[in-house]
This record gives sequence, structure tokens and C-alpha cells, in this order.
Amino acid sequence: MKKDNKTLNWDSTGENPALKKLDILIGDWEISGSHPLISNPITGKINFSWFNGESFLIMSTDFNHSGPPNSTAIIGSDDSAEKLSMLYFDERGVSRIYDVVFNNNVLKMERNYPGFSQRFKGIVNDNQNTIEGAWELCKDDINWKKDLEITYTRIK
Repeated sequence: MKKDNKTLNWDSTGENPALKKLDILIGDWEISGSHPLISNPITGKINFSWFNGESFLIMSTDFNHSGPPNSTAIIGSDDSAEKLSMLYFDERGVSRIYDVVFNNNVLKMERNYPGFSQRFKGIVNDNQNTIEGAWELCKDDINWKKDLEITYTRIK
């Protein structure tokens, strides 16, 4: 049996309608925040950009100080399930999958996993230049605790 050495060359330039509402995130943002286990203020940058036309949304973080790990995430959709998901990977080698919802200028990301669940809620202000949010963590499957308070400010 001869193996076919053809390379898949898929180039979609169409937009994904399920992701269109995330268009207001596109661009570069400054990060400022605090974490209960980190004494220094948390600073850095986050970028949201389209990939493969507007098929997927890429989210990349670059923190200036020790603390949260730098990461890359890809947000896409399942049109049959009518939901958004985010595949997350960071510099520690940690990978996770989050459910994503964006409605009425509120961005939510959530991962439910026994013994280590996480959720984020961020509110985009009216001029769409600031996102105020917080990550929460649940280690006992019952009680949620604030983990990381964070603000994104759009870089003009």
C-alpha cells in the first residue's frame, strides 16, 4: 500500500458567526491585577486576534512579573451544540478546556473539574476600552474563592 504524501491545505477566510460577538475584544490590552498569593501588582499584556480569517479567536497573555503563567488560548465554536469553547495552554505545560459565554458585555469562562474548578467573569465597560473581572477557584466542589482580580485596558 502506497502512502499518499499530500498535505492538507485548508484555508478558510470566512468568519465564524458564533464568534462575531467577540469582535469587541480584538486588539492589545494592558493587564493590571492582584492575586492573594502574589505580593507585587500583576502587570502585562493580552492580545486578542483572529486566526484563519475569523474562524477562531486567539488569546495570548504576556505577564511582566512572576505570577500567572504566560498562555495562549484558542476560542472556537461547536455549531451543533451552539456553544463556545476555549482550549488553553500555558508555559508550565498546563492545558485546559473552558466553556465561554459572551452576552450583554459580560465575558464568562468556566471549567468544572472535580477538585479544581475555575471561572472568570469580566464586564466590558460601555466605551469598550476596559474589562473589569475576576477569576475564582473551587477546590472542594462547593466553595468558590476569589483567585485573581484583573483589569484589561485597551491600548490605543
